[in-house]
Amino acid sequence: MWVKARIQQLSSLSAHADRDELLRWCRALPAPPQRIFLNHGEDPARKALAAAIADELGWPRPQLPLTGEAFPW
Repeated sequence: MWVKARIQQLSSLSAHADRDELLRWCRALPAPPQRIFLNHGEDPARKALAAAIADELGWPRPQLPLTGEAFPW
């Protein structure tokens, strides 16, 4: 199976960035991404961050993939 993905190293974030740090980082992007996947963290935290990204930034609601789930590109 082939995965169409690009790996990026984000040296400006720690592995434990909190909600506010992540939202601040998002606001600094030049444009909203077309698709967002939140694939790390506990479900309540992922859902809360997804809601904040959509509600506070007006961006598309992030996908919350489950293990083994596939998404068409």
